Amino acid sequence: MYKPNYKIDFERSFYMNNGSKNTLIIVLAVLVIGLAGALFYFLYPGQVEDIPEEIVPNGNDVVNDLPVPPAPPEEETMIVIVFFNQLGEEECDAVFPARREIPETEAVGRAALEELLRGPTAEEEMQGYFTSIPEGTTLIDLEIANGVATANFSEEMDTAAGSCTVIAIRAQIEQTLMQFATVENVVIAVEGETEGVLQP
Repeated sequence: MYKPNYKIDFERSFYMNNGSKNTLIIVLAVLVIGLAGALFYFLYPGQVEDIPEEIVPNGNDVVNDLPVPPAPPEEETMIVIVFFNQLGEEECDAVFPARREIPETEAVGRAALEELLRGPTAEEEMQGYFTSIPEGTTLIDLEIANGVATANFSEEMDTAAGSCTVIAIRAQIEQTLMQFATVENVVIAVEGETEGVLQP
């Protein structure tokens, strides 16, 4: 005759009931945590938005919301003409124009001469342009009064040799300055001296 083992049945029932309770506790804990997170999100939305970009999964949204600084104002420019010699040209005083875009300035004559002293661009050199002004020459001063422009250059200008070369240099400087309506004549000086400068 079968005799039930109440001890075994009791232990089995105890563990089964205990396991169900544990599962129920875990489910309730997950629900509580989820509800707490949702409540925090709705009560404190700003806390989520203030998370630094580096830990936000989609940082692009944060970057797009940042204020954009205003663009700097565009610099006003103006066009001046400089004059160069050209390969194959037989006339010593023949010069040819080249455009230069420079920042707008009241000292436009000085700016034009400084562009002239920089020489032709690489592209212009490929087209045969060149300058007869000695390398290293700088502009010391430019004065314009009563229609006369006096351009004072550094001592490197005085190293030019050959009658055709000095004629070409004078033509480059004169034509560059006489594009301006306030200039009718040009005087060229070297270190303040005008006598014998760029004479053929």
